[in-house]
Amino acid sequence: LVLLLFLIILLTELLSKYLVRKNIENSWIQNLYIPVEFIIISVLFYANSITRYFKISIFVLVPFFLIFCLFNSKYLQIKGFESYNYIISSCIIIYYCLNYLYELLRKEQIIYIKNDLLFWFSIGSLMFYTSNILVTGFIIEWYNYSKKLALNLYYLNIGMNIVYYILTGFGLFNFKLLENHDK
Repeated sequence: LVLLLFLIILLTELLSKYLVRKNIENSWIQNLYIPVEFIIISVLFYANSITRYFKISIFVLVPFFLIFCLFNSKYLQIKGFESYNYIISSCIIIYYCLNYLYELLRKEQIIYIKNDLLFWFSIGSLMFYTSNILVTGFIIEWYNYSKKLALNLYYLNIGMNIVYYILTGFGLFNFKLLENHDK
């Protein structure tokens, strides 16, 4: 699922950049991407959750978020980037990451975090979404206030993307090494 998520991120970013270069409005791509990303990340955490409470919370949050996305696009943010969806999605993903890390701490067995893909994904996601709530979530407001500030914050977003990819890539690499070693 993590590889699928990265493929979707790559396609979304490339298509978005292509449309910008062609002077075509591209916010619809992000508006579509956010719920898809949220569902994939929710499934990933649900499949790896230990506690029943965490699984139930994911089971409840997914439909709540999807209903909110529909409501938001129909009544609140009808045109342009739907930043409310991004902010809520980011907050819920941060909750997922913190809950997963808490579950790891409460395990009564030895944890080898070097080989735990979801640990690295959670750390990268935690750093990425925490910083990007203010950047991406309010990018339109930043842009209306100061185009230069919005551009500088966008570059911060690129830096956090790189951190996110490196940490998750480290987890994927070590997960693959462990998977190949066990064969």
